[in-house]
Amino acid sequence: MRLPSGLASLTSTGACVLALAGCTCLTEPTSKETAQARAKPPTAAQASTPTSATAPEVAADAERLITTSHILVAYAGAERSTATRTKDAARKRAGELLARLRAGEDFGALALAESDDRTTKVSRGSLGTVPAKTFVKPFADAALALRPGEVSDVVETSFGFHLIQRDK
Repeated sequence: MRLPSGLASLTSTGACVLALAGCTCLTEPTSKETAQARAKPPTAAQASTPTSATAPEVAADAERLITTSHILVAYAGAERSTATRTKDAARKRAGELLARLRAGEDFGALALAESDDRTTKVSRGSLGTVPAKTFVKPFADAALALRPGEVSDVVETSFGFHLIQRDK
């Protein structure tokens, strides 16, 4: 499989690893996560819940290239985190940063000053242009729901809390 520029390789689980700035904080999934997901059958409610998108639409969204930036607020115990704050403190901090963005503060400047993603903060939070499937599901879903220029509400992933800006 030929990868678009900005991607380094596929892991043994088929996950894309970003080479853009060395960022691997949002890639899908670790082998441990894959094993855990496969070990859990869907609940009856999950299995019977209809989805609004058809399989081809979901596949098309996963392949769609998106350009995003993000601000990560990590916490102790989050995946690949070195942060010491609690999960509740991280959630509160993410909310405070979102309020600053809603008040008109520049996303890139805020990412540079406040993001816990050391790799992307130097590029003002930019994750570049990559297939949506590169990211963990909650991140990808939120990014795909945005229009260019929009910023998400606080999005929780296994890496912490994110504020996502859809750039293109």
